[in-house]
Amino acid sequence: MKKLTELFLFSALSPNVRESIVRDITNDLIIDNHKVEESSIQDQTSIIQRRYKYSSKNAVITDYSRNDTVMVYDEKMSVPAFIPAWLMMKNGNVLGIGNLSLYSKMEEKNLNIDVKKLFGIMQAATTLRNLQFNQNKVINNVALLKNLSFVYSRMFSRCLDRLYSLNLDPVQADRVSYLTSKFFLMYVVGKPLNSTVEGIALGNVLNDTPVSSIERMNDEFEFNFDKIDEFVEDLSKAIPSLSNANIRPLTETWTRMYGDTTILGIESFQYFLVSIFSVATGVSVNNETIINNLASKQIQNAYLEFFRITK
Repeated sequence: MKKLTELFLFSALSPNVRESIVRDITNDLIIDNHKVEESSIQDQTSIIQRRYKYSSKNAVITDYSRNDTVMVYDEKMSVPAFIPAWLMMKNGNVLGIGNLSLYSKMEEKNLNIDVKKLFGIMQAATTLRNLQFNQNKVINNVALLKNLSFVYSRMFSRCLDRLYSLNLDPVQADRVSYLTSKFFLMYVVGKPLNSTVEGIALGNVLNDTPVSSIERMNDEFEFNFDKIDEFVEDLSKAIPSLSNANIRPLTETWTRMYGDTTILGIESFQYFLVSIFSVATGVSVNNETIINNLASKQIQNAYLEFFRITK
């Protein structure tokens, strides 16, 4: 799994923006100076405890009550919406930091924030922490990876279809589903190429294209599963309808379709989880209806499995 600073999309930001983001998410004084006191959001957390039935609720509330996750609020913070939470070391502990600044307003001593959005940010912080402490469990859970890779391939393919009418040719659409699934498993998750990866990728094919036709792509073309921009370029060479594909229109379409809070999920495993789990719990921080319509069953299955194995 890649760090934020290793992502192609992060490197595409201007140096000043990158510098300000890194400064804010590595400055542990933000906890001392801008921590949201429990009393400021007590009404909202009380509603979450009493009314919410989501599978992640207990983990979210436990982390927050133990100060393993910390909510912060600072109107001057430079951290954008696509980084709703991050991890930070403080006094030897790994903390999940949730940024409430973009979704709330301080009114006297209370923070005015929608309960669903608060839960979404708290859940994002817990998700990152759970992943940090359970990486092997997560990336080796085949059932989880099957669901996650299916969601990713559907989101990726739908963007390409919007741009280049990919689905007009079922064979090409199946090949792209297979290739984007492999890209997710190898680049985003960090799995080595093996029979499990191949099997999961082939399982995400939606139409009736023969397996031999799909696997032949591996012999006829070379695909770079190490860099997202080069992978998209390789797709443009191998798939006739994608001859004009490149990374910029893809990321712009991804942002328009799914919301700007989801963009890092195209190459960051951590933030892909954050995005689709936000959909699973309906916290209204992205275009969740569009995403959910692509793979609602797989999103719910992935969400339930993740919080089951990372208790």
